[in-house]
Amino acid sequence: MKRELKIRVPTVKFGEIIPPGKLNPLVFASTDIRNIKVKMISWFESKEACEGPFVDDDYYIFNASKGMKFIILKLNFTNIGKRITSTPYISEGEIGTNAGNIYPLWHYPPPSINQKHVSPEELEKICPIYEKEKLLQGESSIEYLVFEIKEDEKPVEAFLPGIPYIIVFQD
Repeated sequence: MKRELKIRVPTVKFGEIIPPGKLNPLVFASTDIRNIKVKMISWFESKEACEGPFVDDDYYIFNASKGMKFIILKLNFTNIGKRITSTPYISEGEIGTNAGNIYPLWHYPPPSINQKHVSPEELEKICPIYEKEKLLQGESSIEYLVFEIKEDEKPVEAFLPGIPYIIVFQD
């Protein structure tokens, strides 16, 4: 006898909100996430990505590797609770493409010719940094998550541990 197993996996699209209480507390163990609301703001493609701050609050701009491009997700974390809390830190994730390939969350490469040091003014023009370590009551923090994929591929979905939804890309 042949049986078909169907499992419903929750999804979220850009522009939608993940309500408080839905983040995985095991992944964000050092952060009180009960009162964190997450909005999937947008995504975009770029040949450059920013990373930092490093020593002395230095930021760097990195160029995508040859034949590759960056897919940058923009998320907004909001503290709707009565207590000060930390912004959830996402250090892992994967993105799937229309070619069926899966790429990990991008972490800046070792120093190379593909990077340049920038001033805060230059940085603000290319990729503004709104991330905050602590969130007061009612405050929000923008986080950018960067993936590097082949130039001829398009993102289809992403998975971020701690967010129990598949993030669905739409044109």
